[in-house]
Amino acid sequence: MDYRKQLDEALAIAKDTKSFEFGNDVLGLAPELFRKNFGEKAALVVADNNTWKAAGEAVTKHIQDAGIECRTYIFPEEEFHAEFEFVDRVDKILDSYDAIPVAVGSGVINDLCKLAAFHHEKPYMVVATAASVDGYASSGAVVTKDGAKINIETHAPKVILADNKELAAAYDKDMRNAVLMAEKYGLHQINCFSGCPGDCETSQYPNWVVCAWPDDFGKILEYQWKILVDYWKNFVAFAKEHGVNKIALEMHQGFCVYNTETLLKLREAVGPEIGANFDPSHLIWQGMDPVAVIRELGGDAIFHVHAKDTRLDKYNMAKNGALDTKSYADEAHRSWIFRSVGY
Repeated sequence: MDYRKQLDEALAIAKDTKSFEFGNDVLGLAPELFRKNFGEKAALVVADNNTWKAAGEAVTKHIQDAGIECRTYIFPEEEFHAEFEFVDRVDKILDSYDAIPVAVGSGVINDLCKLAAFHHEKPYMVVATAASVDGYASSGAVVTKDGAKINIETHAPKVILADNKELAAAYDKDMRNAVLMAEKYGLHQINCFSGCPGDCETSQYPNWVVCAWPDDFGKILEYQWKILVDYWKNFVAFAKEHGVNKIALEMHQGFCVYNTETLLKLREAVGPEIGANFDPSHLIWQGMDPVAVIRELGGDAIFHVHAKDTRLDKYNMAKNGALDTKSYADEAHRSWIFRSVGY
């Protein structure tokens, strides 16, 4: 799938967002994108302590080194939410400083800058540092006032810049924070997925291998499994230090661990801390018998269970087979669809 072509087509008809760049080591594109979209305007980089370390400092240096006037504001609070009092801080800076806000961060920082820019009738730029629930291209700013959360319609960012390495680091941080939270609650298990690397160091997307030929796919698998095993060995060591000794992986399409064999392969390579979050719905459409899978895994390797079913459409399955990339909303044409148990 040509994601770049699809993205360019979307940008061509978008009302607000006109530039979206993503990839590995792309923070250096910040000044080029800034000048292309905002001319010789000054920049105001807004971050918190975490996003400043993740990308803010680097983005600021790139912008300043390119000769663009640039000031910064770093929220000193360790924990804060998108509340109007914090929007006011950015508003007051923009009252006296004619600059384009550059929001470095997801969620809170993005919403604060989005609303402040809207108040001043300015476009703005966002540098992604983690996954965003509402999406970076959203035109809504979710803020809290008098204890109530409000979604205010504003403008989407004119420029979005996302560095894959920074996003990956954010996901890893989320995983480790989940372990730390489990430790505080006295829990010894977390549930997640195995992940799926790309096919090389410069990949921007996962690459789920489902066939043995051409031989290139075998080479991809070798590369992926080295990354996978190294990551999980490191993560399991961290988890054990904090009292988490069970990591339940859901065997799911699109990930390296998707069936009995791949789960046991990772468990053997990493240790008994790796087990299954047993969800039969993902196994049924692949042609597996959930009872046979349970017998093969045994009691020691099953850490958690999801009660979920799958309906196989015998006509669509007969025509197109089990591998199906159509939307789950296109139920009439899919080979299979998830179902609640008994429905």
